[in-house]
Amino acid sequence: MKHVRQNERRREARFPQSFGVNLRVLPHLGAIEAAQANTFSARIQNISATGMCLMTEGAVQKLCVLRCEVPVADTDQPVATLMQVRWVQQQSSSPDSFLFGLKALL
Repeated sequence: MKHVRQNERRREARFPQSFGVNLRVLPHLGAIEAAQANTFSARIQNISATGMCLMTEGAVQKLCVLRCEVPVADTDQPVATLMQVRWVQQQSSSPDSFLFGLKALL
């Protein structure tokens, strides 16, 4: 059995990474009007079997669903997956820089 610190909420091991991903905010279910496509780039800080932590310029809305395009080494075609923003944290070193945690939906 894995030893977990009492206040540790992570269930999966995290692995440090540093590469870019492309993201697109998907409209909420039941939205009457199609929202304008909001695409942006972020940099992965760490990754696990069930999610990842990213850094980006500008805030991301908690609980929104994102289409993530994760690059695969030595290919031109990224792997697309759906992920949900679980938490957002503004960085004290830069007011426009945010860390956010994603949980895989697919």
